[in-house]
Amino acid sequence: MSEGWQRSQELIDATNQLLYPLQQRLPAVDSAPLPRAVYHYTDAYGLLGIVKSGQLWASDYRYMNDSEELRYVFRLAADVAGELVASGEHDAPVAQAFLEAAASGPDPFADTPFYLVCFSADGDSLSQWRAYGGSQGFCLELPGDISQPLFVQVPGRQGQMYGLSLLEVIYDEARQRRYVRDLLELILKEVCPAPVLAEYPTAALAVTGFMPFYLGQLERAAHHFKHGAFSDEREWRLIVTAPHRPNEPPRILPEFRVSRTLTPYLTIQVDSATHPRPNGRGLPLLSVTHGPTPLPSQTAVAMDGLLKVTGYPQGYCARRGSRAPARL
Repeated sequence: MSEGWQRSQELIDATNQLLYPLQQRLPAVDSAPLPRAVYHYTDAYGLLGIVKSGQLWASDYRYMNDSEELRYVFRLAADVAGELVASGEHDAPVAQAFLEAAASGPDPFADTPFYLVCFSADGDSLSQWRAYGGSQGFCLELPGDISQPLFVQVPGRQGQMYGLSLLEVIYDEARQRRYVRDLLELILKEVCPAPVLAEYPTAALAVTGFMPFYLGQLERAAHHFKHGAFSDEREWRLIVTAPHRPNEPPRILPEFRVSRTLTPYLTIQVDSATHPRPNGRGLPLLSVTHGPTPLPSQTAVAMDGLLKVTGYPQGYCARRGSRAPARL
């Protein structure tokens, strides 16, 4: 190892030592308690596939109806950093270089495999029936404690561990901006003035020593923050992180379905401590509700029959009909 690289590694290690104590002082973004239940809306084809397979479909985030999915926070953060640059209040070399880098709007999600299952906190939402129900919608109620690691078994291959996190979506832009500003100011105050950063050859190189830390905090927020135009969805989302290393192919390849276009997805199995799966199979369904329909009694009979034959008796999974007086 050359003397130059040895010194570089020492600087990186010293920079990392600055960052470890900050973990306990970062602005909070994921402190909301889990809800009692969450609701997944789908159409008749989706209901058939879900209850017959006993699995949920987690779609690649790049194919969601939000064109900025998971990227929204990075654009927002670039705006806030740009405001701080324009203020001229942080003119020290490292601070200035950091803000200029943050204002450039990096997109670290370009090749990261994240998959989402979207839920709502509302079990009878007219906007959700319209958006996801098609000609006949259904709403599946699941417990809020479905966040846990799980194995996904692929035929002919060893089981792989995936991480599950059920997270609340935040739509309030003022709250989002406050989080980003607090994060930026914490780094400007606690990291940028550190003497070790002055030992780097340039301020720009010094910033590379802690920029991944900053982007990692934005990545946490990206799973929570969404544009306010979607606020009526009252979304909670199940984030599925697949085991993956940079510059390596995914260990489990997605399947594909047709929606607006070909959409990659993973099939996942979830469980609940408060409402275990019936006979250890299927999904921990609390209830299924059919959406507005001109044939409510026939729909109720068919839905009940489907749930019975797929292993969800009435004593385990309630059957309901929407109260929305709509003609869809």
